[in-house]
Amino acid sequence: MLPRGCLMKTVLAKLRVYWPLTKSLQTGLLLCTGLAGYMTARCPVLHAPTLIALTVSLFLAIAGSTVLNMWYDRDIDAIMSRTCRRPLPSAQVSPGEALRLGLALTVAGVGLALFLSARYALVVFAGWFFDAVVYT
Repeated sequence: MLPRGCLMKTVLAKLRVYWPLTKSLQTGLLLCTGLAGYMTARCPVLHAPTLIALTVSLFLAIAGSTVLNMWYDRDIDAIMSRTCRRPLPSAQVSPGEALRLGLALTVAGVGLALFLSARYALVVFAGWFFDAVVYT
């Protein structure tokens, strides 16, 4: 087992490499759009723990779809000057790692959404499906 300080450095190093896979600006924009839609609903639930759980589930699902999009587009990204330094084309992350991360984020996000409400989970899954399958 690694010493605690060494383990923390390893985790932080992985997070630094994984974070760009989530396309944080795109994820943040989509998250704000989703929350704005929720808040303008006829009777939004303003219970703080529920709102936090909705936010986390949506963030995880969006992040999962962007990671899977980057996994799928890694060959195209490798030949474009704008994208060739991303974690997958630059071999900072293996395709298998990215696929596992994208699927784990997706399952966590949709799973949490399902725990909150089947209807909400359907909406989250539909958004994920459109981004990860139709768009990609």
